[in-house]
Amino acid sequence: MPGIPDPIKELYLNSFPPEERRTLDGLEKQLYEPGCSVNSVWISDIPAGLVVYWDFEDFLFVEHLAVQPHLRGQKTGEKIMNQITAGIDKPVLLEIEPPKDELSKRRMNFYLRLGFQLLDVEYLQPSYTGHGPGYPMKLMANNAIDDKDLRRFIAEIYNRVYKVNQ
Repeated sequence: MPGIPDPIKELYLNSFPPEERRTLDGLEKQLYEPGCSVNSVWISDIPAGLVVYWDFEDFLFVEHLAVQPHLRGQKTGEKIMNQITAGIDKPVLLEIEPPKDELSKRRMNFYLRLGFQLLDVEYLQPSYTGHGPGYPMKLMANNAIDDKDLRRFIAEIYNRVYKVNQ
């Protein structure tokens, strides 16, 4: 299986701060994780974006979505998310930075426009390195999720995506 193309790796590194992403080696290893899809998105021959998501039995977790800066605002991210969620009959969860500055508010509003809701739950993204504290994030979902299921989903994210026990 071919690896991740260099322009997509560069997009990944430039789109997420170090505490919110894996190493490039870690990203490549995800290509072989059961239930994980690492997809580069191309428009014609131009690298347009990246989406990493996990298809669990009861929900889908979008770990990363990135679109090339020159393609933002052209519905590229919306098309990617619609393609992923088309025909999915289970909740879709994702993490976002707390909306504290203009960029993080734009990201949150992007998902709100797609029908996602900001969940009222305290959430720490575990460290990708396995060392150091977690990183405060917010969770969003495209469907209502009861507290019991949400706790179970978070435990599965921690265990399968971040390889830590909650």
